[in-house]
Amino acid sequence: MSMLTMQQRLGWQAATSRNSLGQLFSSLGRGHRRGRHKPHANRRWHPETMRLEDRMLLAGSPTPPGSPTPLGYTPAQIQTAYGIDSIRLDGVIGNGAGQTIAIVDYYNDPTIAHDLHAFDQYFGLPDPPSFTVVNQDGQTAPLPVNAPDTNEFALDVEWSHAIAPKASIILVEANTPGSSTSFPSDLLTAVRTAASLPGVTVVSMSFGGLENMSELTVDNLFTTPPGHPNVTFTSGSGDSGAPGEYPPYSPNVVAVGGTTLTLNADNSYKSEMGWSGSGGGISLYESKPPYQSVVTQSATQRTIPDVAFDANGSSGLAVYDSFTNGATTPWYVGIGHGIGGTSIGAPAWAGLIAIADQLRQSVGEAPLTSFQTLQTLYSLPAAAFHDITTGNNGFSAGPGYDLVTGRGSPVANVLVPALAGAPVLASVQRVGIHYQTAIDLSLFGALAPGSALDLYNYRLLAEGPHGFYHRIRLRSARYNAATQTVVLVPKRLPLNYTYELVVRGKRPYGLKGANGIFLAGGNQTVIFSGFTPSPVA
Repeated sequence: MSMLTMQQRLGWQAATSRNSLGQLFSSLGRGHRRGRHKPHANRRWHPETMRLEDRMLLAGSPTPPGSPTPLGYTPAQIQTAYGIDSIRLDGVIGNGAGQTIAIVDYYNDPTIAHDLHAFDQYFGLPDPPSFTVVNQDGQTAPLPVNAPDTNEFALDVEWSHAIAPKASIILVEANTPGSSTSFPSDLLTAVRTAASLPGVTVVSMSFGGLENMSELTVDNLFTTPPGHPNVTFTSGSGDSGAPGEYPPYSPNVVAVGGTTLTLNADNSYKSEMGWSGSGGGISLYESKPPYQSVVTQSATQRTIPDVAFDANGSSGLAVYDSFTNGATTPWYVGIGHGIGGTSIGAPAWAGLIAIADQLRQSVGEAPLTSFQTLQTLYSLPAAAFHDITTGNNGFSAGPGYDLVTGRGSPVANVLVPALAGAPVLASVQRVGIHYQTAIDLSLFGALAPGSALDLYNYRLLAEGPHGFYHRIRLRSARYNAATQTVVLVPKRLPLNYTYELVVRGKRPYGLKGANGIFLAGGNQTVIFSGFTPSPVA
């Protein structure tokens, strides 16, 4: 298919040419673990499935024999460790209901529907509302030739479902991964098809290669198609350490790095360290996007990863693949545990974003775009992430954002509701004056002078004993434009009760207290916990 035909049929408006795309995809190549290597024009593009820490497999050695029983962390363990099983918003349980995740792979997995069902039965998961396999044009037939190794398909499908079990899934299979003589228009077609399918709100991709300056002409591919509901794109950042890969370097893609996850005996979170294979670094060609203004590793360029998830094969996941491993030993065997690689993070974060979109839908909000997702991820307080400060991929992990794990792995019961517009729970400074209390807030983003009265448009509720909510009426709202602070003084409140102060508003202002940002936009909620009015002696 010509590039022009693909653009006309799929509605992609990127200003590019067949030659520039050919240069890009013939020069993209496999990332290297140490040091930065500029791509070469005649280098073959290997859109690798970034799935396995087991380097023998990626080098083409025979797949190790499977196991009759699962190895690696189970869905229940991962759900507990990252707080996914505790995601709630206003009584809605976060499970991805009403959302559709699209997964892009190449070639065909002939047993994927059977394997997903077997995976679900073993771990007590429900089947997804719907599971469909289509070709790169969105049709159920004909499908591509069978893949020689289908572990990637199984990982992507089973673990996006394990994270968001009530979301529907569409697997989009490209005919080929591309070669040195033809750029992979098949994969490009599959990506655009995936984003264009009805109901899809998140696209997971597990392929990539080294950067080339022509990637700038392809970035527009990873955006919401015209006339379609918003879509977020996710991708693993690579499995060879620094420098990382493209498309994760695209500013329109959520790049997911890798960790080594350790659990306590009760499956609760114990610790994480950055995985040596986690792709990360500073882009050669992509400019620094505005949402990375807080990143200090580069003043001018896009950096990856944005976030992280378990990836090391030694702390890998259970995956059922009867086509590659055989019907009697279908469970993947890796390096002493389960399957590994940053390809875990791409479908896992796609599941988390599907849950965020579900919660957004429950409060009348639209799904997230990639830009909205990334902008929110970088504006959330540290409480939304496990900050991973050890590990090395060629760069060293450290406090805050780093080039191994980004902002960190998810504290999902905090992070996902925040993506949906809910608050991060924390306390604020307050001063009790007899039977009224002054609440001191500082602002995220400037208000116009005199806008303090707009704060009266917020609804303040206090949760008292027995779960009863009391409307709090403001006595005054004082705004200091120079210091960007506000003092809210409510009318009388009963003493000796612990309150939860809920601030709901429709003004596009962000509020933050002493412990971080709580509100990033309009029509959202802020909750201040442990709010105990008391008189001043």
